[in-house]
Amino acid sequence: MARNQSTIWKKLSLLGIVLAGLWLLWPRPEAIVSSLASPAASSVIPKQLKPEIAHSRRESSVLLAAYLHAKNSAKKEQLLNALAQTQDRSITGRLIELLAVETDEAAADTMQWMLVRMADATMLRQIVERYESVPGAAEAKRLTTLVQRIRSDELAGLLVSLVDAPIAMEDMLTKAALVALREIGSPFVADALARRLNSAITEADQAYLEAALAGICRPGTQHSLIAIATDQKAINQSATRVAAIQALSNFHDPETRDALSLLAQSKAPEIAAAAQKVIGQKR
Repeated sequence: MARNQSTIWKKLSLLGIVLAGLWLLWPRPEAIVSSLASPAASSVIPKQLKPEIAHSRRESSVLLAAYLHAKNSAKKEQLLNALAQTQDRSITGRLIELLAVETDEAAADTMQWMLVRMADATMLRQIVERYESVPGAAEAKRLTTLVQRIRSDELAGLLVSLVDAPIAMEDMLTKAALVALREIGSPFVADALARRLNSAITEADQAYLEAALAGICRPGTQHSLIAIATDQKAINQSATRVAAIQALSNFHDPETRDALSLLAQSKAPEIAAAAQKVIGQKR
């Protein structure tokens, strides 16, 4: 019995030594902050916040906590620049909340670009929920600016749902979603905006949707725009077709030129006039 107890104590002692060694080797939070927020680390971070370093969740949490407790503005900037390299999506919710209270506009702008880079469906839903319960115009503006900057094809469907919602186009979040959709400009987006424009009720809604559709310029989307403009299935309203024709002014390939020439001979006066105007602008 005594021998067994001695063996157990020896094993426990050995385990204690191993754990103590691991504890000494494990980097302290302040060491993480010091290394990741050093001038050398922050000096290589590009303006566009490229995700060059994948911080762990622990490192991101330590950096964020240090940022929140830092008093010196230079130190805060250093910490935020280090944090800007993270790909840890677990902090997006806290960053969205921090946007509401951040008084430094440059810091808020950096946070927005960080969030844009990590944007996913969960984060977009968090933004919408925050916007719907937002207490002030300043935070609403920051949230809508964040939505405007989204350029992810994967989020186009969710952005379209914001435009399809029964809310006036004058709503800030809806307008932000339209800006993002115009800049994404995929064939899916072009078809979705055309469908929404066909069902527009008010003149204001129609104007916002026309501007979004007419502003599309993504290479490859001209095929969808030509289909909308020529309307071979006779499903599009004249305003929708005209907006698609206006968007074709952003393309200069032979297929687009041929389509515009055909549209310029349309029997519908507004369609012919829109196509002739675009052709004139291209000369």
